[in-house]
Amino acid sequence: MEHDHRPGRWLAALSVLPALAVAGWLLAGLPLLLLGRFTPVLVTVLGVPMAVLLCWAGTRGLWAGALRAAWWQLGGVVGVAVASGVFNVLLHSEQLAVRRDPATYAQYAAWIAAHGSLPIPAQAEAFGGPDAGLEFDSVGFYAVDGGVLPQFMPGPPMLFAIGDWLGAPFVVPAVLGALAVLTLGGVVARLAGARWAVLAATVFAVCMPVLYTSRTTFSEIPSMILLFGGLALAYDALERARDGRPGRGTAGLAGLVFGLAVLVRIDGLRDVLPVLAFAGLLIALRRLGRPVGRLGPPLLAGLVAGACVGLAAAYLLARPYLDYLSGSVRPLLLICAAVLVLTLAGTAAAPRPRPDQPAGLAAEDRRGADRAADGRPVRPPVVPDRDQGSGEPGGLAHVRDDPADPARQRPAGGRHPPLLRELPALAHLVRRPGDARPGHDRRRPPGAQAAARRLVVHLAAAARGGGLDDGHDAAAP
Repeated sequence: MEHDHRPGRWLAALSVLPALAVAGWLLAGLPLLLLGRFTPVLVTVLGVPMAVLLCWAGTRGLWAGALRAAWWQLGGVVGVAVASGVFNVLLHSEQLAVRRDPATYAQYAAWIAAHGSLPIPAQAEAFGGPDAGLEFDSVGFYAVDGGVLPQFMPGPPMLFAIGDWLGAPFVVPAVLGALAVLTLGGVVARLAGARWAVLAATVFAVCMPVLYTSRTTFSEIPSMILLFGGLALAYDALERARDGRPGRGTAGLAGLVFGLAVLVRIDGLRDVLPVLAFAGLLIALRRLGRPVGRLGPPLLAGLVAGACVGLAAAYLLARPYLDYLSGSVRPLLLICAAVLVLTLAGTAAAPRPRPDQPAGLAAEDRRGADRAADGRPVRPPVVPDRDQGSGEPGGLAHVRDDPADPARQRPAGGRHPPLLRELPALAHLVRRPGDARPGHDRRRPPGAQAAARRLVVHLAAAARGGGLDDGHDAAAP
């Protein structure tokens, strides 16, 4: 019976839509705010089409087998997200007196929703005219020429302003919290399987930091939506590249979503540093002829573009805030520059493929080279080996490049320590047959349990100080 791919496609798409929609809204709203035209009509006219365009670009061409899920798993993740949003709406917190960050964000959002421009004019006439003892700067607001500027980055207030326009300013944080739960569930489904997504979404939703920041105007929730969404998009791009399908556009969107985290929080620079190094690694792999290497340039370009948008907003709309944080922002910028230089140096030093090695067809990465008639990749089968000593099925798996020719088979783990060579078979102990991808053998090899016993022997030997032998397998008890 053919597996129903619709739940997986829906889960894959729904989990990236929040990040893409947030990115589109921010990209359209920031120029309007800089021009003093952040009005509900203009932002809606520009922001909604931009969000729809990014959502279309990020979800088109989703492969039906890229994410396997059942209907109950999709419904579970969506149900947890909806329940989280309803719960936080009912128990939301209203912080307007400026003492901590939430009230500053709330006042920031209320001002731009009503006036659409920055800075906030001083309006000394409202206090009887200028006076030597009259000061307008306060906690969360900095004095500038003729007015005051809010303390933080403009990304979250541009999102929270939607609630002010709709007459429910403290509902938007709870909605964003629900979208963060949905995005996290999609990331877990990609990395660990859909059967873990419901549990992960539930645990994430009931964590005290998530509950606390979903009930009022904090910047952490929008930042998590962008970071988790970037992870999901990067994963999708890598899967497409490995399967021989175009993924440059998705990689560019992933970099853009990652970079826009700086528009939400200035310390988002620190959060996206690993993405910078990873993009450099992909570019280096491109020099080696690996298919995933094609994703490096668009990922890096999107990351730089998004980060530059955030830094420009910080310089133009939050310069006093940058001055206040200069003791930590300047070292962070230096670290970013150092990582960029090291990434470029490592990329330049990466060896090029040998003239006799076809580009993109390295022996250890040939997925996507052969494809079936329906366009899906044909992967070489993995077959269990036999334990030479006992005659029972062993845990060392082999990949047969030609299933009809047993001589053309190679160990799946190569010349790795025994601990690593057992992992392919051990994976079947925690993977149910329904989780297998199209093209993979769904049967659990009988050598998996024997591999588990040998793994215990290896770990015991290591604990006694004997280390892990790189030669022959230890005998199973």
